[in-house]
Amino acid sequence: MDRREFLATLRGQLEAGQMHEGKRAAHLRYYEDYIQSRVRSGQSEEEVIRALGDPRLIARTLLDTDDRSAVYEDDSDHYKSYSDAYGTPRQDEPATDQSAFGRIKETLSGILHPGTRTGRLLRYALAFLAVFLVIRLLLAAIPFLIALAVVVFAVSYFSKK
Repeated sequence: MDRREFLATLRGQLEAGQMHEGKRAAHLRYYEDYIQSRVRSGQSEEEVIRALGDPRLIARTLLDTDDRSAVYEDDSDHYKSYSDAYGTPRQDEPATDQSAFGRIKETLSGILHPGTRTGRLLRYALAFLAVFLVIRLLLAAIPFLIALAVVVFAVSYFSKK
């Protein structure tokens, strides 16, 4: 996949998700600038796109985190190019992990981020599970605690006589 295909797929997914045109243009400019800055720093276009991952997943993450309230105007100063905002990437930066584990880790960290819908659902599910387990533990411990109380009472009662 080359830069044009990546950006076309990203654009199509953002349009299908009905993201506002100004926001969509800002995101597309960001990725265009990011790819160009990494290529200028010596990486091949294919390496950069492979490191970014699937544009459909990026679009899904952008759509999940879109608050739909703030709108970026195309001619405003809300957006700076990647290289203006962050400078040219340093040459001594470690290479991204291209192993299968590294790609899975990057994908999951994007999906399970607390700002995404999936991340929030996961947090709620884990909280529910924790409360459920605490209640189950207490309910399981009650018969044991009652039996222990009876034994302690009996021992104290008979030790007095």
